[in-house]
Amino acid sequence: MKLRKMAISLLASLVINLVIYASCSYAAEPASDAAALGIQNYMQNPEKYPGTIEVEGVVSQAILAKHLFVLIDMEEYKNCKSVTCSLLRLPIAWEGALPAVYDIVRVKGAVGKRDGKSLFIAKEFKKVGQANGKK
Repeated sequence: MKLRKMAISLLASLVINLVIYASCSYAAEPASDAAALGIQNYMQNPEKYPGTIEVEGVVSQAILAKHLFVLIDMEEYKNCKSVTCSLLRLPIAWEGALPAVYDIVRVKGAVGKRDGKSLFIAKEFKKVGQANGKK
């Protein structure tokens, strides 16, 4: 009889622990399913990513008169420590205040046309860091 009570107690404890583990694991999942694409990954195969996507890179240029900023790949920046060495540069159209050169930004948007040219049109962006270590 004692053995049976002990087995039931252990089983109940196991079930409770599994329920707690499952609920904690579910709650710990990030709110966003998809990670942002690097500039190099996106630009090498843009047709693989139709519609709205999220990209992340280092701002290499900000052109206020044209409402554009240009992103380069984080890894390329890390390799050369300059915003001018990248071969792949993604122009981003944005009507609001532009980020600063060396800002690391995450941009949500899609390819569209502006003035007859295709470019990435941002719907929103946020600064997530600073590439040159300044704040």
